[in-house]
Amino acid sequence: FDKALENYEKSALLAKKIKYRKVLPLILNRIGIIHLNQGNYPEALKYADSAFALDPFSLMNNNHIALLYWMAGDYKKGIAQGKRLIELDPNFYGGHYLLGLMYGDLKQYEEALKETEICVSQNYSSFTLSLLGKIYAMMGENVKTREVLEKMEALRSSQSVGNFDVAVVYAGLREFDKTFQLLEKALEEREGFMLYLKYYLPNFTELEQDPRSKVLAQKIVALNK
Repeated sequence: FDKALENYEKSALLAKKIKYRKVLPLILNRIGIIHLNQGNYPEALKYADSAFALDPFSLMNNNHIALLYWMAGDYKKGIAQGKRLIELDPNFYGGHYLLGLMYGDLKQYEEALKETEICVSQNYSSFTLSLLGKIYAMMGENVKTREVLEKMEALRSSQSVGNFDVAVVYAGLREFDKTFQLLEKALEEREGFMLYLKYYLPNFTELEQDPRSKVLAQKIVALNK
């Protein structure tokens, strides 16, 4: 993370120098996420606030800020930010995705399912289906969860399907051998969402306590040194 932080800080300085305001908020949000991964929430929040002040109407900027709040476990601010995204553009799937994600974490499954179904209708992909499968699994709807896995498998004929996305659904089914097999493959293929693995683990206590999770986390850290 230190090298990534250094590179993003250089990019931020360059963006400020050439007054490239469109890209600067996104860079600041990325820096904030790195600080959060390092356990520095106050510093992460400072960058998020700076990004928002520069471009309060950017969908991607607001999306990244909501993601940061989710990662920090600040659901009140995260949900407010997700709702703001929907107000800015009801047809942008990101707001519904983030609300589904956070309502799911809060075990407010009815609200989570409603938002996630809207999200899937707006962006049909393994990324959004993964959340739908996760919500169904957390609700104990195993038949519907497996139906989602079938839909994800069918997508392979027309688009890329992330190993991480599929792993999250198998984790919900408590099929941990398959989960770790897919996560190892995701790490091997350098899938970006592996950086967010630790934020998904609290949903699956058994997975979090599995010794393989610690080994996997060490591999992720080693790759980002």
